[in-house]
Amino acid sequence: DAGFTSPDFEYTVIVTGGVTATAPTFSTQPVTQTVTAGATVVFTVAADGSPAPTFQWRKDGTALAGQTAATLTLSNVQSANAGSYTVVATNTAGSATSNAATLTVNAVVVGNPPAITAQPSSRTAALGSTVTFTVTATGTVTQQWRKNGTAIPGATSSTLTLINLTAADAANYDVVLSNASGTTTSAVATLLRNAGLSARLSNVSVLTTLAANQVLTVGLTMQGGPKPVLLRAAGPGLGALGVPGTMTDPRLALFNGS
Repeated sequence: DAGFTSPDFEYTVIVTGGVTATAPTFSTQPVTQTVTAGATVVFTVAADGSPAPTFQWRKDGTALAGQTAATLTLSNVQSANAGSYTVVATNTAGSATSNAATLTVNAVVVGNPPAITAQPSSRTAALGSTVTFTVTATGTVTQQWRKNGTAIPGATSSTLTLINLTAADAANYDVVLSNASGTTTSAVATLLRNAGLSARLSNVSVLTTLAANQVLTVGLTMQGGPKPVLLRAAGPGLGALGVPGTMTDPRLALFNGS
């Protein structure tokens, strides 16, 4: 048999209903940031394309392992994290690289401890009186007043007021000021007791007329501490001076009203 050879034919194949692939394009670019060490940084992008693109983040051109989402989160950043960050979006139609976002990491700024602009002043005061110590410092600080080096409970403002002074209040006072950068202790302010003004006698002068066998009660007040007091009553002796109505045999009795 000689065999059979078919003639040549041309065929056209038309495929309908397919999806045209498009290369990725970025609709949202990462943004440059400057932060302080220890902060959290988030870079975010958005990209269009068909099929949907995948992502790969890079730092200074080197791929970051496992960073394949549209968002890159860096926690507790340090100086080693500073650099240029980009992301490559890829699909079957191609790839695109985002703009570079620069991350700058600044060191934590260490401030200064409190600076005192007005020191508390030493005082001399009488028992029973009121004394106020004051301190002034720059910035936002906390205060703790001390008496002879021991913290005074509740004394945490810029002033320390002592009322109704007693002998036990005579002491050395200072204040410790604190902020995030350290502490500063004020100069010592000494409180001295003014012995000359420590005691004061009041309400002792009484002038009255009594009948025989009547009793007169006279009260007196001693303020600011103990003080020797001399009390006396004058009776018949005043008659010789022309004082009328003196008693022939007056008696004086003392009682402790406390």
